[in-house]
Amino acid sequence: MMGTPVRSLDVPITKGTGGVLVLGERATKRDDILPCIKCSKCLTACPIHLNPSELGLLAAKRQYDVMEEKYHLNDCFECGCCSYVCPSNTPLVQYFRIAKTLNRERHRQDG
Repeated sequence: MMGTPVRSLDVPITKGTGGVLVLGERATKRDDILPCIKCSKCLTACPIHLNPSELGLLAAKRQYDVMEEKYHLNDCFECGCCSYVCPSNTPLVQYFRIAKTLNRERHRQDG
């Protein structure tokens, strides 16, 4: 379930498309984002045994360097399992992508 969600059938399939996953309206409906309830579903779902809930809390605090250094943010390959199982509807993968981008820019500036 990696990749960018597309909400229209007008988007072409190109040779770079690895697959197409079609979900029904019920599966794609997202409610409001709620605070993390520390249920650990994301921990169980993570195939590389990261701590998505802690990473998400750090992202909310904008502690991107801690995410990278202490919680191995760059090991995340953005599969989306944590976001999919989260009962709080937290868009964890989107938070991780933002953090990775900001960290890359910071490293580039630090040179």
